Amino acid sequence: MQIDPNKKGALFTVGGENIIHHYEGGYLLKSPIGIRIRLGGTKFVDEVVNDFPILKKYLGSFLPEVSVVPVTQNNKPYFEILQKFVEGKVLTRKDLRDSNLKDQFIKLIQLNLALEKEQKISWDFFGAESLFLGNKAKVNNLLVTPEGKIKIIDIGTMRLERRGQPFLVWAIILWAKKRQDSYLDFLLR
Repeated sequence: MQIDPNKKGALFTVGGENIIHHYEGGYLLKSPIGIRIRLGGTKFVDEVVNDFPILKKYLGSFLPEVSVVPVTQNNKPYFEILQKFVEGKVLTRKDLRDSNLKDQFIKLIQLNLALEKEQKISWDFFGAESLFLGNKAKVNNLLVTPEGKIKIIDIGTMRLERRGQPFLVWAIILWAKKRQDSYLDFLLR
């Protein structure tokens, strides 16, 4: 798959680690800009390209149609993410009063725990906004669709072993993972 620059539309939003544009056919095009791409460079590109199939294996039932597309930018390896637009609202603690949504959420947590145990990778439930601003009642990387399904809208992961990551990135991941666990406990109370 290749990204066609002629199909790239208007700016949709800017996330914690991506600039996101509309893309023809009901898709979003996510271009990494965060600290991990800046500090990790080629190593981070390799991590995302290699970790995405693993994420898909574990959490695929919660993913929309999404692809990681390796590209070259400024003569260096880079990637972009092409993802089908998901209609819905951000999952909140209040939504988990619905037993169907709570069951889906618990299933997602269980799948993520298996991912952590077996692959030493965790999916990022909350994203930078919730983690850094302390909004533990809002799960920014999950939407509830009009059909009552929970869908992942960001494929960001945290490698739970250093594996050559820059020290600052590793320190942030350790902090974010601890905070994420605390937030998940809060949501399930």
